Amino acid sequence: MNKTPNSMRFTIGIFGCTNVGKSTLLNKLVKEDISIISPIKGTTTDSVKKAYEIDDVGAVLFIDTAGIDDDSDLGKERVKKAFLEMNSIDLAIIVLKNRALNKYEIALIDKFKKECIQTLFVVNKFDDGITNLELKNAIVLNLLKDKTDEVFTQIKKIAYKKNKNIELFDGVLDKNEFVILITPLDKAAPKGRMILPQVQALRSILDKSSNAFVSQNTNINELLLNFNKKPNLIVTDSQYIKEVVKNSPIDIKITTFSILMARLKGDLKQFVDGANALDRLKKSDKILIAEACSHRYVEGDIARVKIPKLLEKYLGFKPNLTYICGKEFNNIDNFSLIIHCGGCMLNDKTMLNRQKIAKDNNVAITNYGILISKIQGVLKRSIEIFAL
Repeated sequence: MNKTPNSMRFTIGIFGCTNVGKSTLLNKLVKEDISIISPIKGTTTDSVKKAYEIDDVGAVLFIDTAGIDDDSDLGKERVKKAFLEMNSIDLAIIVLKNRALNKYEIALIDKFKKECIQTLFVVNKFDDGITNLELKNAIVLNLLKDKTDEVFTQIKKIAYKKNKNIELFDGVLDKNEFVILITPLDKAAPKGRMILPQVQALRSILDKSSNAFVSQNTNINELLLNFNKKPNLIVTDSQYIKEVVKNSPIDIKITTFSILMARLKGDLKQFVDGANALDRLKKSDKILIAEACSHRYVEGDIARVKIPKLLEKYLGFKPNLTYICGKEFNNIDNFSLIIHCGGCMLNDKTMLNRQKIAKDNNVAITNYGILISKIQGVLKRSIEIFAL
């Protein structure tokens, strides 16, 4: 459970005003003192995250956020960070007191409805006064005394529907098939480990009761001499897609780790359309390169060295590039194209939300791997196994 990446967890955000019992609820759910509890307003500043395991659900991530009614200058920044968590959650738990809703809570509920985020209400009954009559199907309990079994019951019901989503190789790979994974190790690869999409692909192949052969060799014809049958599928690092396609028999299916991840977490067709928008770019157009996580840039960095060189060669002019990194993803309307990283550290909710923002702003969006396949002239071959 502790080794499951946050990007693969069912994510539950806990929201509400200051001192309504958000941190108390988190501590009671996970049976640990994770969040500091105090009668002083604004005790929870930055979001507090806790990985946990729920039976019948699996690995989840709880996020305890700052109070949404903190109007101080510093508090407004905390509220802004709390709202950023909305982009990544699968379920929102809104904690309330047993009183009428205030303006902050009404606005919060409306925002979740607008974003179509599944919501669960927990009314913290501090005393024997009236319960919150403005809400239907709310769970009413005293967080200092009562058990949280009903909260878990509702989480399980919602998570069950979410967990029925597509798997990495659904519709692509059947039982007892053979896959070759081309995984060259460059300077960006963590020492002693494989990068996350490669690990996920390998595990998913095993889950399909199929077999995998992992190699750095991009000459498929040479690799095939080791086997008495052809592979059903080849999955390669995007940077080597052109070479792999060139050296592979035409009847073998080929795709990339990046394309598989784009299909798993987002709208693959929108990403492909975004890559094709490259042909419409003009010299005056601005391009945004979006990275999901922070890292130290190394020699030959894909976002700052390789992609700019590929773009300049393909477009015939030096592209006007801007970079962003982390959770911030706004003010994008002045860009003609967004090139996103593979998003291995983002969950599907976050990636789909970013694609929606791009679509709402009429901005084309693609990702590193799909863009590279486009520039290398092999995008059609890389996606032909998917029904787009």
